[in-house]
Amino acid sequence: MKQYLADLHIHTCLSPCGSLEMSPSEIVRRSLAKGLDAIAITDHNTTLQCPEIQSLGERFGLRVFAGVEVTTREEAHCLVYFPTDEHPQHTQGISAIISGCSAFTSRRFVPCFIASVTSKVNVVRPTG
Repeated sequence: MKQYLADLHIHTCLSPCGSLEMSPSEIVRRSLAKGLDAIAITDHNTTLQCPEIQSLGERFGLRVFAGVEVTTREEAHCLVYFPTDEHPQHTQGISAIISGCSAFTSRRFVPCFIASVTSKVNVVRPTG
């Protein structure tokens, strides 16, 4: 079985914790230099960098998943991944996802979510 090396929690310069050096081209360059097969862009409460990095990744052979690290009303941080290349780029779509995540943040597990553009949120519980 083929194994893949991936980093599924990368911030760009748009996140408060990101650095100015984390431009789309630099993220792709560093990921390929580390031998990664795939990455996920998970900026805080925005998906604005995802299309650019996905385009660069496609050009250079790196699979880039769109995601977002949402901050819920309870100040919990939840990673949300989009199963297709469609993802909300507007505040209203992100707000709907934040509302969907808030319902689960009081649980005893760290939630990870798979969301669709229609704002349907499914919880993925960790195994083990």
